[in-house]
Amino acid sequence: MLEGIDCLEDHVDFCQACTIGKQYRFSFPASNKQAHHKLDLIYSDLCGPFPSSRYGYQYYITFTDDCTRYIWIYPLCTKTETFARFRE
Repeated sequence: MLEGIDCLEDHVDFCQACTIGKQYRFSFPASNKQAHHKLDLIYSDLCGPFPSSRYGYQYYITFTDDCTRYIWIYPLCTKTETFARFRE
């Protein structure tokens, strides 16, 4: 302890958000799995909300084919349109 200071714990507040933000995160393990045929494995990501565009789009969804790396991008006005784009 420092001279003249009884206890630092009495003067420092505990910040849970700071503690969680400083935690170490493990990366995803490397994978050697790769699709060998078109449309065998599709990755999807829903992004947003963004400021509304000229046509009212606030979200977009992407579909990426693992084999060909072909990407489909669909703009969405609301999240409820996600399943319809997935079925399409």
